[in-house]
Amino acid sequence: MGTVAARKAFKSVSNAKHVITLEVLGQLQALSFRNNDKMGKGTTAIYSILKEQFEIYDNSRIFHDDLKKFRKLLFSSQMFDD
Repeated sequence: MGTVAARKAFKSVSNAKHVITLEVLGQLQALSFRNNDKMGKGTTAIYSILKEQFEIYDNSRIFHDDLKKFRKLLFSSQMFDD
């Protein structure tokens, strides 16, 4: 019974990471359209890291590729090194 619970927990965490990645991509899209000069220091640091990899989504490419790239970046240790 423990392995079934472990698989369910792994799937739940994987789904949560997917949702967080979608939320972050949506927020990056919104910040790219607004002035982002009033963000805090921590938010600005994370935004500058993510902005290097971010391109505004405009239906000209497959969105899944962006999701994979950002999921790997968001949950790597690079985000929290500094």
